[in-house]
Amino acid sequence: MIGGMILTILAVLLLVSSAARLLVVDNRPVSSDAVVVLGGGGVGRFQTAVKIYDDGMARKIVLVGGNEKNWLALLKQWSTLIELGGRDYIVLADSPDTRSDAQLTLNYSKEKGIGSIVVVTSPYHTRRSQLIFDDVFAGSGIDTVVVSADDYGKLIPPDGPWWHDRQTVETVWLEFGKTLYWELTPFMEFQGEGEKLREGERAR
Repeated sequence: MIGGMILTILAVLLLVSSAARLLVVDNRPVSSDAVVVLGGGGVGRFQTAVKIYDDGMARKIVLVGGNEKNWLALLKQWSTLIELGGRDYIVLADSPDTRSDAQLTLNYSKEKGIGSIVVVTSPYHTRRSQLIFDDVFAGSGIDTVVVSADDYGKLIPPDGPWWHDRQTVETVWLEFGKTLYWELTPFMEFQGEGEKLREGERAR
């Protein structure tokens, strides 16, 4: 019994120490038909997507999530850092969460004949985003890769003492909890070609 308790404590300590690192996907950008920027986060998402586009690794920039007014405000705010004029981009708005972002992107990709996408988001959001996009795009024949913007903002990276910073700890455990919820909650009817989520399934 004591041995079991010790093993449990060690497992918990191992989980805590590696939680932040498990959330970050270490994929590199690959050539694709479109680079998709998820709403929210800092300017790093935009900068990463524009670099991928300018390096010739994507033919279109897709801004997805939130609402169009918010996107236009963000683009205006960061226009001195990122100038999208002359680049092929589109805004897909009216999406309240990552699951809806993925479904909206899937619908657009199928409509436009897009065969591959690179999704850009904040580092601690990459693991959950990859799981969600993999599930939603399953069976579509469209390749998806999620990459990190490598922009932690005020958060501490997983290789630093992130457990000493309250904001980082809150972010890590919130994302970790959402990731586990996504993986453990029965939602098979919403995978792949699934339609819009029921209201009770929001915020995944």
